[in-house]
Amino acid sequence: MLWDKIKNEVNIQGASGYATTKKMHGLIQHIIVIPKRNDIIWTLRILDSDNDVIFEKIDHKGRLDDKEGLPIGKDKQESVRLMFDEVTENLPIKVILKLREIR
Repeated sequence: MLWDKIKNEVNIQGASGYATTKKMHGLIQHIIVIPKRNDIIWTLRILDSDNDVIFEKIDHKGRLDDKEGLPIGKDKQESVRLMFDEVTENLPIKVILKLREIR
């Protein structure tokens, strides 16, 4: 079992922004979203390679630490898209994904 930490910074313009992760395969054990300030409200959708929403958090305020687990890459490695909408400030948002790779 291998562990990886994927870091992305999403630039927000006009209350939205997105980033695409590197290819990965396994289980995202921990999703961490860190806006520049704790009073920022945001909506995040994570889309798989088929553009299906596999994770959604609507109108969340401040930092998020989600440890529910999210499987990625059913039979091969895949990138996911981090889509932010309805962000109350045009400031970058950091996203950290802690991934347990299954081989």
